[in-house]
Amino acid sequence: VPLYLLLERGYISVAISQSPESFTAQLMLTFFYFVYYFHAVSLGLCLFNLIPLPPLDGSRILFAFLPPRYYFSIMRYERMIALALMLFLLTGANFGFLDVIASSVSGAMESVWRLLPIF
Repeated sequence: VPLYLLLERGYISVAISQSPESFTAQLMLTFFYFVYYFHAVSLGLCLFNLIPLPPLDGSRILFAFLPPRYYFSIMRYERMIALALMLFLLTGANFGFLDVIASSVSGAMESVWRLLPIF
């Protein structure tokens, strides 16, 4: 059975045909969810990358404050730490402490966002 016949007879309903306002509201809601989840994933990756383990950028920040001898002694093991981190992540490790940090940072960002005169 062709799809247009099912649509024409009403066996399949389309949200667009109900009213233009509902389509616009649905489109805005979809865009909002996209931005929300994009923000959540981006913030999670940012915080994960700041963990001070040698393959991640957080170690570069930490080592900027340490003497060079500590830097070179730890960087000898960078490949092994990277492999251990990958195995740790592949086993389904949960970084629960990142959820707490991400929710507080997200709340602070939302508070600043609400101060803007646009909203």
